Amino acid sequence: MKPFALFVIDGQRYAVDADVVREFLRAAAIVKLPTSPPLIAGMLNIRGELVRVASLRTFIGLPEKDLEPSDSLIIVRLAGTELAILCDQLLGLASYADKNIELTKTETSSSQAIEAVIADAGQLIFIINLKQLGANVGAIECFSADNRVEELEYNHSK
Repeated sequence: MKPFALFVIDGQRYAVDADVVREFLRAAAIVKLPTSPPLIAGMLNIRGELVRVASLRTFIGLPEKDLEPSDSLIIVRLAGTELAILCDQLLGLASYADKNIELTKTETSSSQAIEAVIADAGQLIFIINLKQLGANVGAIECFSADNRVEELEYNHSK
């Protein structure tokens, strides 16, 4: 059995590997960065640490929407860096047997966002390709102890 964090975007269920999830939070004020790529929704201060916020809507090819009080954040740790993933609704944690998980084999850019599909009681749950998300987000590095941004980089690759 493999554990996943389940959530909803635009009425569709999605999942990420629960092993990299650090915590779940209610969406809060996100500071937009004027020169960031569309995949970066902005930055968020979580207990004194600045964390990038990724827009899964952009990553999976959906139109953006305004932040709502019911929106949530999934904080994941990718390659030693924390990243907040914005979603419409959290559903919780669930485990699935390998036989219920089918890897995707398509090559289009929008389909690279989806790593696999879970069949669950007649519904499909799309597993987000966190490795590809991390590669597309690029790096925003080097925050000093007083949370001043010292260096800002991002990757426009798609």
